[in-house]
Amino acid sequence: MRESSLARNNDEKGDEATSKALEWQIVLFVTFIILPATERNQSCLDCHKGIAHQLPKQMNTSLDPALARLMNQASGESLSNGETYYTVKSVDLYSDPQMQQLAGSLEPASAVKVLNTQNDAVEIQISAWRKQKGFGRVMYEDFGLNVASAVLEKDVATDDTRFIEGNSRVDDLTGLGWQEADITLWVKKGGFLPSRDALWGYAGDTYSEGCSVCHGEPDPAHFDANTWPAMFAGMVGSTNMNAETQALVLKYLQLHSSNFAENAH
Repeated sequence: MRESSLARNNDEKGDEATSKALEWQIVLFVTFIILPATERNQSCLDCHKGIAHQLPKQMNTSLDPALARLMNQASGESLSNGETYYTVKSVDLYSDPQMQQLAGSLEPASAVKVLNTQNDAVEIQISAWRKQKGFGRVMYEDFGLNVASAVLEKDVATDDTRFIEGNSRVDDLTGLGWQEADITLWVKKGGFLPSRDALWGYAGDTYSEGCSVCHGEPDPAHFDANTWPAMFAGMVGSTNMNAETQALVLKYLQLHSSNFAENAH
């Protein structure tokens, strides 16, 4: 019995060590491969030529009815100049009010300030942080945190005249320089809510329901914002979330992580 107990304890310790090692492999992969590739304007096909010839298909492309209701609510929302609103799902960004020149995309639950409205086009200001390395295509929610607010086209990201630049800081953990930046672009009317509350309610419920089937879901504050993408990527494949829902749930987890929660792990 004692030998059996020792063997079981050793197995459990081995499983825990393997799990920890796998977690850090995913973190390192996202941090040093995926995000830098995005900054360089690369996709998975650039690294996997001869292996992957098509972009991967989502397991589920149908829209969650609860998310559809939020989108319907956003479609009827009146926008006021000077006020802040939040995207329900990812939306295209444009350089012109005619919405002919694609400038990038806004991520779900990202904050924008409404400046002007012309017919179905809305002029918005995005205030975020950019890394001072690479093309600066990704605009981040806060300093030092890989929480994407927007992803810009390369020609837009490299046009310095489009940005109003603010404070610069160096991340002591990575040694990378970051800079505050504002950019003014256009979006199509109909995809914004005046608060994140309904978005977080939906995302929190979806996370609890989808990630408690196999195990108890970790508290959002158990990990920091930069660790959650890797952790979530390891779990989401066992759920039935479509791409839009995945992006919103990940944003929810990152913005309720230990970076933002009191008395977090």
